[in-house]
Amino acid sequence: MGFEALVLIVDGSGIIDRGWPEGNLMDFEFVCGRCGADNVVWGEPVASWWSQKYRVEDFECWCCGTTCTPHDPPWTPAD
Repeated sequence: MGFEALVLIVDGSGIIDRGWPEGNLMDFEFVCGRCGADNVVWGEPVASWWSQKYRVEDFECWCCGTTCTPHDPPWTPAD
């Protein structure tokens, strides 16, 4: 059994890069409440020993530019 770790690259100004093992990346699909366009948003993995959890920040719709707030989970994984 292996362990996965968050990789942080830090300089004097703070965190400049972060990376997760390739298997933990997850995209979710959200629909814009204004124009109805599908948006694919990256879910940031949140450390959890018992399940896979993700955090999705507010995002800008690619079609109309509206700032959208994701609804509460569960979320639809993007294909």
